[in-house]
Amino acid sequence: MILKCDIFGYPFPVITWSRPLKQLPINRHVIHGNKLMIKHTTEDDGGAYVCQGANELAMRGIMGVIWIIVKDVGKLRIKNYVLYFFFFFFV
Repeated sequence: MILKCDIFGYPFPVITWSRPLKQLPINRHVIHGNKLMIKHTTEDDGGAYVCQGANELAMRGIMGVIWIIVKDVGKLRIKNYVLYFFFFFFV
């Protein structure tokens, strides 16, 4: 599963990922720029994911929350999901 968070601002914001009340999947998540990839997705990976962007002018920045529901579909496997967030903030 791949989650993508597009936050635009100047200077360009640093993007971080987290989960409320849970850790990101240990040894199965990779953060690359604005993308969070979770390898070998399981039903336990369902729930809220938080994308946050901040720069030196707006330290509190902006955040978005997405709720993911993961269901076992038996033999049918979906290799990747790409979900997008779009946020704008100006300082």
